Amino acid sequence: MSIAAATETARRLLPAVKKLRDVLLAKSLELRTSSRLGGLICRMLRAHLWARVSAWVNMLDRDGARIAVALDGLYDLAIGGTAVGTGLNAHPELPNERRGRLRS
Repeated sequence: MSIAAATETARRLLPAVKKLRDVLLAKSLELRTSSRLGGLICRMLRAHLWARVSAWVNMLDRDGARIAVALDGLYDLAIGGTAVGTGLNAHPELPNERRGRLRS
C-alpha cells in the first residue's frame, strides 16, 4: 500500500476532479440554456461549445470512476516482517495492532 498516494488521491485528486466537473457542467448548462439573440454563426458556435464542454463533463465522470477503482488497489497492504504480508510466523494480534497504527 502506498499510504501517501492513497491519501492524496482521496483527499485532493478526487475532490479536484469533481470540482472541475461541476464547474464545466454549470458552464455547459449555461451554454445550453442561453437564449441570447445573435446571428447564425454565434448560435452555431454556442452549440458547438456546449457539445465540447458536455463531452468533457462526461469524460471527467468516467475518469473519476477510474481513479476510484485504482484507489481501491492502493489500499492492499503487505505488512513487512511476516514473509511479505502472508502472516506466516506472525503474532495473532499483529494485523489489529498495525491497523490501529495506520488509522491514527
